[in-house]
Amino acid sequence: MSLYPAPLPAITQEVIFLDPDDDLGTVRAKLESTAADEVYLVIPRRASILRTPLEFRILARLAHDLSSETIIVAGDGTRRSLARQEGLRTKRSIRSIRHLSKPPGTRSWELPAIPDWVPRPSLTGLLLMAFMAAVAGVLILGVLPVMRVTVTAQTLSQHRDLEILVDPSVKQADLQRQTLPGEVLQQRVEVVASLPATGMRRVGRDRARGEVTFSSQSQQPALIPRGTVVVANSGARFQTDIDLQVPPLSSGQAKVGVTAVNSGTIGNVPAGQIARIESAGIQGVTVRNDRPTAGGSDRDGRVVTADDLAKLRELLQNRAREQALAELYARAGSERSLVQPSVKLRTEGESFDPGVDAEAEQVNGRLAVVATAVVFVNADFDALVQKIFLAGAGGGYDLPRSQLAVGVPQVLGMDDQKVRIKTSSDGTMVRQLNANAIAEQLRGKSSAEASSLLTKMDGLAGPSRVELSPSWAPWAYRVEVTAR
Repeated sequence: MSLYPAPLPAITQEVIFLDPDDDLGTVRAKLESTAADEVYLVIPRRASILRTPLEFRILARLAHDLSSETIIVAGDGTRRSLARQEGLRTKRSIRSIRHLSKPPGTRSWELPAIPDWVPRPSLTGLLLMAFMAAVAGVLILGVLPVMRVTVTAQTLSQHRDLEILVDPSVKQADLQRQTLPGEVLQQRVEVVASLPATGMRRVGRDRARGEVTFSSQSQQPALIPRGTVVVANSGARFQTDIDLQVPPLSSGQAKVGVTAVNSGTIGNVPAGQIARIESAGIQGVTVRNDRPTAGGSDRDGRVVTADDLAKLRELLQNRAREQALAELYARAGSERSLVQPSVKLRTEGESFDPGVDAEAEQVNGRLAVVATAVVFVNADFDALVQKIFLAGAGGGYDLPRSQLAVGVPQVLGMDDQKVRIKTSSDGTMVRQLNANAIAEQLRGKSSAEASSLLTKMDGLAGPSRVELSPSWAPWAYRVEVTAR
């Protein structure tokens, strides 16, 4: 009796390679042709069979009938999954069964095969991983580090007294001639005003009354209508009170009452002074007053004088100018300047009521004028001043509007509608810097190297500030330059 157990019988193994054009019948024939206990069935990727659950179910039943264990060797993960669902073992590749081709008793020091359940990346996956690693490297070394540089540009301050011609006849500014386009605004204005009359004199209060006698040398009756005017030798005028029929060849037979046309003592005339009929249509008739006219009286009253009209005209002109200026300024707006000395008024019409020597408590007047004025655009004026400063600096500088103080324009003189203006202005010009060029020179440099380069660059004033982030980065591809 032996103390050691009998050795187990050796398990036989065989590898069967399928062809791309095999079918289930040829697979069955290949499996039946072997008596091995374990059969490794190698399926090429291009094989047309063993792609569906039904085909693997038939294969598992066939292996069971042959009493052999069939192990599927396939690089296709879908095939291995379908095989495992039918209880079949699987291998990933030929490498995992390479030991079957070695002589018995030899040892292999190769790395152990990757278990079948561990996913193996494809070539596309490996390339994607390499790409991601490269992107990460670029982000860490090229994008993440950033050098922030703050530089100060050199400045040049100037004060200049400038003379600029505003000319409405030009269309654009001229730097050489220092000429600026202007515009002539036109506005019609109408104003009214009143002043008390200042003249004093005796004026009529009551009108004189009397009686006249008409005589006719005509052989026909003469009709004297009511309101017929008869005139005294003194110039006093009277009107008949009623219609009168003068008989033919009469002599002192037709009498009628008369009333003075104008009130006052001027209508009190002696007898025999009224001797003329004003109407030329009455022929062959004479008139006389046998008794004086009476009842006319005077009083002290106000009358319009020539000085009153002169003062009222001056008042109207001042009001018209003020109103015209207000409306012209409103039309110019805040974006344009109006040259006040350029304002001109042209009278279009005037009237006064009543006239000189008329009795009245006040005199009324109306004046219509057309006003014109020269204006210019403020932004264009500032831009021309800015260009004059920059031209004087010789190039290489900028002049921000915030660094330009334009003085209040003063009018030196006018020639027709051209206005010569003087302005005292101050400007601080800033040296032009190319931030991209500076960044290009500092790209890939350390903080110390960047600071050294900045001290040698033209156009910079004072020390520059260099900040490298993160602090562990030796250099930066990204460089951000800020000028102040």
